[in-house]
Order: sequence, then structure tokens, then C-alpha cells
Amino acid sequence: MPHFVGTAIVRAFNKTFACTGWSENRLKRFKPNVNYQVVEITNKSGDHAVYYPNAEFLSLKLIYAPETGKILGAQGVGHAGVDKRID
Repeated sequence: MPHFVGTAIVRAFNKTFACTGWSENRLKRFKPNVNYQVVEITNKSGDHAVYYPNAEFLSLKLIYAPETGKILGAQGVGHAGVDKRID
């Protein structure tokens, strides 16, 4: 596999979907011997300050290698601000 990181951001049906780096499925397929953990972070607060109206929830998923501390990939979905967090 080449050593570069791909990033994609798509807006569809009033939601934003974003990903960068390795996904969990790609890691299982191409690097089965890599020790990694999946941490799923769900932000229960709004995507912007709570004193502004129309705050929406977002969900982020982070994949990292615990022995090195390197982030291998991340995915996110929400209404706004997902692209900024994946950047």
C-alpha cells in the first residue's frame, strides 16, 4: 500500500459525511497484523456554541494504534462542522 492519506468530504441529504486515513475495514483487509483500537466518540453537545440556535449533534469515529499513539484514520457524520473536525 502507498504511504499517503486520502480525505473525502461529501454533503448529501442535509448531512455531511467525512473520512480520512484508514477505515476499519481497510485495516482488516490490508494490514491484518496491525494492533489497533477503534474509539467511537459521539458528541452529545451541539456542533457549535450552545447559546446559538439550531445546534445539531455529530458523531466521530477515531482509529489509532495504541502502541505508537498514531492516528490511523477518522470518520464523521453530522449536519455542520464535520469537515472542520476531520481537517
